Amino acid sequence: MGRGRLRWAVAAAAFGLLLRVPQVASVEEAEPAPAVRRGQKDGSPTALFTHADNQLHCPDRHLEHPCVEELGAYLANKSDEQDRAAALDCVNEVLSITNNYWELKNMTHLLLDLDTKEHVFDKTSRDNEFVMAGLRFADKLMRHEECLREFDVKSELEGRCVALYAKISVLKYKNAGMLREAMDVFRRVTSLAWEGAERSYAPGEAVPWDDFAHTPQIILERACPCGAARRGTTCRFASSWRTPSPRSWRRPRRP
Repeated sequence: MGRGRLRWAVAAAAFGLLLRVPQVASVEEAEPAPAVRRGQKDGSPTALFTHADNQLHCPDRHLEHPCVEELGAYLANKSDEQDRAAALDCVNEVLSITNNYWELKNMTHLLLDLDTKEHVFDKTSRDNEFVMAGLRFADKLMRHEECLREFDVKSELEGRCVALYAKISVLKYKNAGMLREAMDVFRRVTSLAWEGAERSYAPGEAVPWDDFAHTPQIILERACPCGAARRGTTCRFASSWRTPSPRSWRRPRRP
């Protein structure tokens, strides 16, 4: 068989294999989001933004929350001071009385524009009352027992609740020009200790951020080049997408 025919035969065989590879469904096809309830038993709505209207990012979660009518009226006419005050009153009332994990989480996501494709609360201002309320929800969420429990039920390689919302809070405060508040969050979580049934962490280990400018959700401290391990230094490149150069992975030449 000539070279030309051999190449065609190899290409045809490869193409046949590709045709027989099973197709993997997309996330949307594999895990369709449940339909968001538009109303409760009394007819009141439960969500401002839905997957049905193509307004949310994550296909595997929806965003139900309180104060739908009040916030909806405010977003429909942001210049109306009465609607703005009513929306803020509702948000602050929920913040003061709720200790429900999912309610705290969804209000954080809503007011900090974490799930919606278009920002609605921080589009024109990074330090308005709604963003600040979202940060207070995040603070209350990080202190919630179910959020803290992720230090026990999740490993260092998984995204944990406290580190995630602390990272978001630090960035939101920085964007608002509130560096003192951002530093307060940084200092609080980096001094946090945890004593659980499965894992225990001393202060500085639960959220091991090493710099105010380096606050990733996940830090891999053991995935170090051999040179860093020999020097006894800490290697933290993976979580912030800083990969070492190929040279740093080479073994030293034997004498």
